[in-house]
Amino acid sequence: MVTSSAIAPAIAQTDAAPRCEAIGEQETLKVAICEPGISREEQIKGAIAICGEQTECLVWIWSDRADAPETPPSNSDQLTPDQVRSAEGVWINTAKQMVTISKD
Repeated sequence: MVTSSAIAPAIAQTDAAPRCEAIGEQETLKVAICEPGISREEQIKGAIAICGEQTECLVWIWSDRADAPETPPSNSDQLTPDQVRSAEGVWINTAKQMVTISKD
């Protein structure tokens, strides 16, 4: 069963080396790979950097490239159930909110 919880911590931008990389995008949806084991805060910093100045931005995050879609979908409904379950979470830039995917 996939569940999610929303969190919105206040995180300041830093000049630290990026720990997340955008590997594709379709319109406002972006697919990112973040280093395995980094904190939720680091994932959020990476997602914010990936969105840049784009307000309408949704960043799906995986830690394993093999789990992410080969071609970014144009919307979240096009992700497979396995892709959703294997994701670390999704950053919703308009809401400044990270939704995490429960692995339980």
